[in-house]
Amino acid sequence: MHKLLKLFGIFIVAIVLTSMNTPTKKTSIIENCDVVYFINGATFEAKNIIIDNGFIRFKKCDNPDGPTYEVKKSDVSKIEYANGSSLDFNKEAMRNGDVKSDPIALFAFASGGLGLLSLFFGTLGGLGALLALGGIIMGFVSKKNIKDSKGKLRGKGFAKAGIWLGFGFFFLLLLALLLVILLVVSIA
Repeated sequence: MHKLLKLFGIFIVAIVLTSMNTPTKKTSIIENCDVVYFINGATFEAKNIIIDNGFIRFKKCDNPDGPTYEVKKSDVSKIEYANGSSLDFNKEAMRNGDVKSDPIALFAFASGGLGLLSLFFGTLGGLGALLALGGIIMGFVSKKNIKDSKGKLRGKGFAKAGIWLGFGFFFLLLLALLLVILLVVSIA
């Protein structure tokens, strides 16, 4: 029995060793192709890479006469060229001071907060209306700022929430006024 377990162990080790791939320097499957590494973990075999104005253009390695693909430079983490050199965009961004902190737009956050506060403080005179109006205005302003920032600012959801909550407050206010009017008319 002991000898059988020993043979089984040797058999398992042999299978594991033969199934292991030894890493090679070349990461490209197709010869003489560059490899584009995206931030999301995807890779792309490419040829004819052109980098300019915040975009990277390339053709598929297996179809060099096909369409040209264009991606944002900010979506790519690294390019490994067929000659063995590489271009690391994370290091380049740090050298140039272009590190993107991805901040949330302050107006968008405030818009969502004001819209929410307008529903809580709606019964305190005109305070709810002022908060709702502020949420709507800041929401539209922040949506424009986010769009104009070309991906540097986030917070579109907060901006939309401020707009919808602000309009929701005015809808509830209108509904309450209609109910009061109907109540007064039915009593009289």
